[in-house]
This record gives sequence, structure tokens and C-alpha cells, in this order.
Amino acid sequence: MFETPCSPTGTGTATHYITEGLIDAQFAALLPLTTIVDGVATTTPGNAEYLWGACQQGAAAQAGFVLTATFADVQALLSQGDVSEQGPFEALARLGLQLIQVAP
Repeated sequence: MFETPCSPTGTGTATHYITEGLIDAQFAALLPLTTIVDGVATTTPGNAEYLWGACQQGAAAQAGFVLTATFADVQALLSQGDVSEQGPFEALARLGLQLIQVAP
């Protein structure tokens, strides 16, 4: 998955990153989802408890792996991210962001 840097002005240091693509249903169920109907945004919450449990289980299954993230990190990730059914340019406009143009 590619990550594209964005900012409110489309210049300078990235304040956000955007990706586009299908998210498998099993992962999508963990994430908050914003749906836009007739210009009204509705967001269903993500599942921080389940995602945190998956992080802990994954870390426990890998010998020598130390999980440094906390439950608060998972909560912040879900509260600060934006997952929507919109196309990338619609989402950028809704969030007041522009792609950062990189010189060739």
C-alpha cells in the first residue's frame, strides 16, 4: 500500500498521509468508518479493545518481540485516523488537505 504525504497547503512537511485501497472485512471491523450520505458524515467507532488484544496476541506469538505500543496508542490511532468510503480526493477535500507535490 502506498502512502502519499498531505498537508493543508500541499507544501512543506507532511501533516497527514493518505492511502487508498480495499481493507479486508476482518480488519475493517476494527476501524472507525465514516460514511457520507446527503452531505452528512456519520462515523461508526472502531474496536480498540479487540485491536489491542490482537496486538498482544501477535506479539506473544513472536519469540523475542517486545510490544512497545500501549492501549492508549491504539485508542489514539483509532481516534486520529480517518477511514471512509469516499474516494481519495473527496476525503482530502472534506479534511481540508492537499497532496504534497514532489519535484521530479
